[in-house]
Amino acid sequence: VEEYIYIAKAYMNSEKPNYKAAIEVLNKAKLANPNAAEVQLALGDAFYGDKNQNDAYAAYRSAYTLDSSLIRAKMQLGVLLKGAKAYTEAVKAYDEVIKINPNYGPVYRELAETYYLWGNNEPRKYTENISKALGYYEKYMSMTDYSLTSRMRHADFLILAKDYKALEVEAEQMKKLDKVNPRILRYLGYAAYENGNTEGAITALNDFITKGTN
Repeated sequence: VEEYIYIAKAYMNSEKPNYKAAIEVLNKAKLANPNAAEVQLALGDAFYGDKNQNDAYAAYRSAYTLDSSLIRAKMQLGVLLKGAKAYTEAVKAYDEVIKINPNYGPVYRELAETYYLWGNNEPRKYTENISKALGYYEKYMSMTDYSLTSRMRHADFLILAKDYKALEVEAEQMKKLDKVNPRILRYLGYAAYENGNTEGAITALNDFITKGTN
């Protein structure tokens, strides 16, 4: 079934994903081997991309039942609950993943995103949940990578948490990685302004405007 899985992934990862074609290919793989956990995992991804939440949930659950080492399949059950705004249940699902493997980095990113959405949907818990989101995202970074993309998402969380001193430090670190990215200049401008550095804010934001928005 490996060939079918690779074909399906090519459909899903193309510039214009074709999830229905991926599902069609994976159904052939499923006929060839109904107990192939990797096929079920790929089907979960295809159904998820096709916005078929029910079939995605069933496929991810089957994948994990067939092979409990596929921890991403179990995590994706929480991702689907997050999408349904069932935040309490999503967090419980992630906690189960952590019990199995506390060193599985991606689950902390999903926890961060879940608490972020939870905070936006329940204003009375905004501060508490954004703080949790920031903490989990920082844990995710410490366990995975400090790439520019990860640092930018971290900066987004710092703005939401109004931690401008940390934002300025992060923006300076990002500037070392990419001196011309306008989004970094915007972060520097926000941070400098909130930290009382008016001149620095003006310089950064003027540079941001000159180099274009991102």
